[in-house]
Amino acid sequence: MMQSLTTILLSRFFAAVFFSFVGSLADASFSPERRQNNVFPSEETKNMISCVYLKGSQASIDRYDNTEYDRIDHRCKTSADDEKDGQSEMVYDLPASVLSKLNVSELISGKSVITIVGAKIHRIPNFLDDIDKFIVERNAVVTVDHTNRRQLTLRRKGISSAVMVRVTAKEASTSLSADKLSEKFFSMDNVSVTSQYDKCSGGQFKFEAAIPGGVAELFYAEDLKGKSMSFTIENDLLILFQEKYGSTDNYDHILFCMPSGMDSQWIGYAYGQTYRSYYNDKWCGY
Repeated sequence: MMQSLTTILLSRFFAAVFFSFVGSLADASFSPERRQNNVFPSEETKNMISCVYLKGSQASIDRYDNTEYDRIDHRCKTSADDEKDGQSEMVYDLPASVLSKLNVSELISGKSVITIVGAKIHRIPNFLDDIDKFIVERNAVVTVDHTNRRQLTLRRKGISSAVMVRVTAKEASTSLSADKLSEKFFSMDNVSVTSQYDKCSGGQFKFEAAIPGGVAELFYAEDLKGKSMSFTIENDLLILFQEKYGSTDNYDHILFCMPSGMDSQWIGYAYGQTYRSYYNDKWCGY
């Protein structure tokens, strides 16, 4: 009886040690804190990321009472040179571990350059959509420069070039045709964005079409039905745009009109003092 009791106690002890060990591994790899902050321990790294701060403002619709509200996001844009893979510039979410090292109130959207020594970019496979993230070391050093020379400036006084990008996807397109989008934005004969800016500024400011007709066409070879916008979609569209229409440096404003059928809870959003904005289908016509 004593031997049997001893055996039971020993087996429980070793089982407890085993599951404690396994649990510690799980905590180390998948703890909520580390998932939230994208922090991983490392002895030393030579990885460095330099990016332009973007303060995103997104108009959304509350799915419970259908009221509209604005959401603020803190993101960062790398250049094609920073990516070092021949790809277009990319936009990433700034993790909490980086924001905690910054005075966010002093950051200027489109101007402040954030440099993170001890970070790298990693694409995480996801069932619905791959996610691009900054992976930041626990001892990363974060600095800010507010004299960004890449800040957006108008090419000519009083005139700003613009292009609307009509995005179609698998079995989905925008509710408005290319001709209708062009009319709603560039027409000087009817009420449009351009005509209203021209009138309200007393003829001192207006938009001009950067390409004939002002509307570019892109095909995104993925199913966007029911999806919200993501960094992956943004970045993929930028690559497609530059492959077909050249460098984004040639345009003052690029407006992406997304196809119908996406998540209806978002209306549109843009990044402060930058050239890009995104609209959910019909909202591109307002």
